[in-house]
Amino acid sequence: MSTCRMKFLDYDARPAPKTMHSCVKCQKDLKPGAPYRVLYLVGEEQVQVLHPADEGSYRGPVSMYPIGMDCARALGMEWTVPPLPKGGSAK
Repeated sequence: MSTCRMKFLDYDARPAPKTMHSCVKCQKDLKPGAPYRVLYLVGEEQVQVLHPADEGSYRGPVSMYPIGMDCARALGMEWTVPPLPKGGSAK
């Protein structure tokens, strides 16, 4: 059993985003230059958000997705991280 904190992501898959840069929760396109956050997703059938503090101890595939600021606030900002600066690296 995992001791990592996870939270179910209740997302709306009905609207189809028009660009490749959209919010993972509401599927709305993120405007260029607009602030957004990033979250760690795990799972295939039931999508779970992995708490950023537990990312290093999770044993399994993790994907990073953008989330709009309104959706990040609704989810809880502590479940998201700022995006990497352009040209930046994770380590």
